[in-house]
Amino acid sequence: MRKYKIEYYLKRSAKLREIFDDRIIGNKFLIDRNIEARRISTETGVPFEEVYVYLANWYKLGNDWYNVKIFDDYLEGFINAFLGELISNYFGLLSAHYESAKVILLDGKYSIGVCSKNFCEPNFTYRMKDDYGIPNLGNIYNIENIRDYLDRDLDCQELIQDLKALFVRDYFAGEVERGSDIMFKENNASISLAPLYDYEYSFNDAASYLEYQNKLGILNINDGKTLDFLRSDDYFQLLFSKLLDIKIKDFLEYVKDTIKVIIPDMFEKSILNREEKVKKIVRERVVK
Repeated sequence: MRKYKIEYYLKRSAKLREIFDDRIIGNKFLIDRNIEARRISTETGVPFEEVYVYLANWYKLGNDWYNVKIFDDYLEGFINAFLGELISNYFGLLSAHYESAKVILLDGKYSIGVCSKNFCEPNFTYRMKDDYGIPNLGNIYNIENIRDYLDRDLDCQELIQDLKALFVRDYFAGEVERGSDIMFKENNASISLAPLYDYEYSFNDAASYLEYQNKLGILNINDGKTLDFLRSDDYFQLLFSKLLDIKIKDFLEYVKDTIKVIIPDMFEKSILNREEKVKKIVRERVVK
């Protein structure tokens, strides 16, 4: 697809949250990176390592912290941010809430992207997958084994259901970069999946139609034992039935009408094509 700046595809009525960046001169932070990351982590509840790596993405607007991602001419990533939130919510998962954003630098230059208000709640502790020492669990039928790496006093049932939903929503959406960004939230009684984020590499041409994997494990629809498990698990059957009922066209129309984005025909067709192929495979192989 020919590359244009995102603003070329924004309708005149599109609303952008303006963010003035006074932190950077010559692309160098005016503050100590380590100290600033710890301050933001303390104020937001976001794990330090997640803040440190993406420090440039954090902005404080009034009393609230926002995470900002700049896309400029990566239109697909910009659109996928909004589609990703809608798809996560559809599958019953929490998600970062995205708004269109315009970041204005000290020299007056600006970039277009998305921003999301910090979603961490004060009564929960947030940790990344690696903080628990959870390895790759292998095939999805091992998902219950995640209990072995968590505090035995924590109720893990919600987390296991969340993870099942994560695998199905990412498989549907052709997500290819669900790397370390799997965050958990816990209190004294239970643990669950934190809101999802980072959807820009969804509906990727490199995504398989028969498997999906992340750092927790793999969903392989070519594997007989996996298929037996998916067919015998009531919650997976519910999730795949929801997959068959999803209408991505409605989500695309929402992005067009509410976010005010013009979606190129070629990109829309590729999304609809994935929906059609994935549903065909699920209907023929997975749902009883």
